[in-house]
Amino acid sequence: MNTSTVELHSNKVSLHSGAKCDFLPGTCTDSTGTQAFWSVKPQDDCKFSKYTALYRGQATRIESTATDPPTYIVTDEELTFSLEQRAKSFICGYTLIQTEIPKLFIMESAPGMEFATNKIIDTENVDLIQYVNAKIVYAEYHIRNQIKKLYHHIRLNQCEAQKTILMNSLALASFAPDMFAYSLMKGPGYHAIPTGEQVTIVKCTSVPIRLRKTEECSLEIPVTYNNESYYLTGISRMLVRKGTSIDCHSAVPTAFHLDGGWYTMNPDLMKAPAPLTLNPIKLSVGVSAF
Repeated sequence: MNTSTVELHSNKVSLHSGAKCDFLPGTCTDSTGTQAFWSVKPQDDCKFSKYTALYRGQATRIESTATDPPTYIVTDEELTFSLEQRAKSFICGYTLIQTEIPKLFIMESAPGMEFATNKIIDTENVDLIQYVNAKIVYAEYHIRNQIKKLYHHIRLNQCEAQKTILMNSLALASFAPDMFAYSLMKGPGYHAIPTGEQVTIVKCTSVPIRLRKTEECSLEIPVTYNNESYYLTGISRMLVRKGTSIDCHSAVPTAFHLDGGWYTMNPDLMKAPAPLTLNPIKLSVGVSAF
């Protein structure tokens, strides 16, 4: 009987003739036509002392599809690894699950259900532990790379979204410069001045104003500044000399957000309920009947 060498990390067995075969099938024919057989699992002799428990703890069993084999994943404070089921072995009433590592088995146990009794790790299993540790390091390296890829993917999506926002804002620059300034600066108090193929953004100075009572409705808020009549534009909050007159309509009054609350002018200033807030994830639109 000839001896052969098994390479666990590559799942290969080197025969005496020099041929290399897959280990898990348990049989191979070399170039001379000689067929070799070997056992891929420990003998079923119920000698439980031959087995060493390398890990005891909780694991998650994942079955993605009916055709793919189940995968066992262990994640705790010290270890993170996964093992795939390849076959099952039955030893004296126990079911052992064979993994992609030929000499590494999994047993689904319950409280008080013991299998391996050998507490001393022999030299053969030390090599196996080193191999498993290498697999764990690879798993951690793979997870770290996946997290990095996810981060770069999120950053790329954020960049693309910001680019779209900037393009939409630039479209406002020529015909609605103040709205462009509001969109770009993300707030009121800025004035945009288109000059050729560029736009200059000017930050305005805040000044004290008072509400001014009028007999007509407008798209702007009538105010007084330095004892002179002005109009305060909505959203951008800019003072202008002339307002935009509109018909007063109780069904669709002009509304403004002032001092943390909502008010309508029809033409008198009155407290009003807050309008529907649009959710960027789920667009909701309210319709009023009149």
